[in-house]
Amino acid sequence: MIIMKNLTGILLMICSVGVFAQNLNTTYLGHWGSYGPCMAVTVSGEYCCLGSGTMFVVTDISDPSDPVETGALRLPSPAYDITIQGNFAYIADGWQAIRIIIA
Repeated sequence: MIIMKNLTGILLMICSVGVFAQNLNTTYLGHWGSYGPCMAVTVSGEYCCLGSGTMFVVTDISDPSDPVETGALRLPSPAYDITIQGNFAYIADGWQAIRIIIA
């Protein structure tokens, strides 16, 4: 019962944030279709790296209203975190540990 009350409280907070976010001065620019749930995102310069389902995807976001996929690599499991350092992408992909990709 306590868990259900906590979940209900969290759900109400999330819904409330959505209502208040509509009042902010924001503009929707565009989106990129996905290979599955997007659980990891990082931006480096004009590129955005995504963990979309079991895909590691690089998109060119130099024009935010029209992001363009520039590369993709299938992973054995979903990516949960991505960090870019220089020309390397470090990807935490579930039970498979860390993968290092040279860009």
